[in-house]
Amino acid sequence: TLPEGALVIADAVSDEALDIAGVKGGAASAITEASTDLYVSVCNFDGPRIRKTAQALNLFTDASTRFQNKLAPALAAYGMRDILALIEDVAGGECIGVADVYPSPEEPNAVTVPLGKVNGLLGSAYSMEEVAGAFERLGFAYTTTEDTFTVLPGFERRDLVIPEDLVEEAGRILGYEAIPSIELPLQKTAPDQRRYRGIERLKDFLIERGYSEVSTQSFAKEGEIELANPLQSDRPWLRPSLLPNLEEALHRAAQLAPRLVGPDADIRLFEIGNVFTADGEFLVLSLGARALSGKLSPDLVKDHVAALEQELFLEPAKARYSLDASMVEINLADVNLEKLGEEYAPVEVRLGAYRPFSPYPFALRDIAVWTPEGTEESAVANLILSNAGELLVRLDRFDEFTKDGRTSYAFRLVFESMERTLSDADLDPAMQRITDALNAADGFSVR
Repeated sequence: TLPEGALVIADAVSDEALDIAGVKGGAASAITEASTDLYVSVCNFDGPRIRKTAQALNLFTDASTRFQNKLAPALAAYGMRDILALIEDVAGGECIGVADVYPSPEEPNAVTVPLGKVNGLLGSAYSMEEVAGAFERLGFAYTTTEDTFTVLPGFERRDLVIPEDLVEEAGRILGYEAIPSIELPLQKTAPDQRRYRGIERLKDFLIERGYSEVSTQSFAKEGEIELANPLQSDRPWLRPSLLPNLEEALHRAAQLAPRLVGPDADIRLFEIGNVFTADGEFLVLSLGARALSGKLSPDLVKDHVAALEQELFLEPAKARYSLDASMVEINLADVNLEKLGEEYAPVEVRLGAYRPFSPYPFALRDIAVWTPEGTEESAVANLILSNAGELLVRLDRFDEFTKDGRTSYAFRLVFESMERTLSDADLDPAMQRITDALNAADGFSVR
């Protein structure tokens, strides 16, 4: 079923549809080994209509990609000439007739541009001769009247329709590197940055309390505003809330936590972004926390919201909590961010050297060992590090207790490769070396 406005090439006698014009040929017009007579059609179509048809059918072809770019109608004659010559040369066919239907020929579009506009936009001092030389190299026909060019581009250059298009062409050919660099004049008045600084103050407040910022996509699985042409079929709505995406981010962060923060840390994330509801678009703050060790206070998020309300004067009524109170969303629509940003300088953060991350998943192994009472944790850790090999990227102690004159240490080992996904064949030898080294130490015994 074709959408309204789709163009169809049909048999004028039988009314049988042959092709979806500019998109896809049909079975009725297909060539087989038994074909002896060919009907060769070379056409030009309205670009926006072809694009709409391809989008509606979710059928994108080489043809639709070309036609949607508004090809010059004159190209059809060249295409017909070349395909007929190819058939005659290769297959020995005979052309018995050509029909040319072009009821409203496209008139050439002359574009006028003064030399002053060329130099004014480019910041250059080109002469009439230099600009004329650029147009000649491009094959443009032109005339001059005093200091003004009237240019007739080639039929295939349908992108040249306004004076600025010609300025760009002249600058491109004469060379942008030949244009001298000039400093822009200083602004007499600085732009108002109070709203930006207010948002930065919120971010710094949360970062100081152990939160990390995330930025999630604006599309959602359900919502109040549906997209007419969604980029993802499973997320056809604009997000009405930040909480579902934040929950996914917390879950994903928990999966990556053993590699990044270790077993005793907790995960704290926040996002400031726009949400879209039937009532309008609003700026919202969301924050959430997850415990990896079970030691996270259930009131942590509420305590931080209370601190926000007290120190930054946010209204308590704006907070909306998840059922378990581990996440909260605060509508900033009525918060005076400009006042919040008055006389506030964002905290300067110095980042460390960048270290590339592996595209392959990490692998976890745990090991626990009995040691003589009084043994330092570092002594056990050093034994593990010296025998683990280069694939070990993180070592964390997650348990320790003393019983009957002995101390037990339990460590979590994180292995990772920059080149491949690790298997048991990679990890078992390393764990065996570690186990043997620990058992060989005086008074040590792997549990």
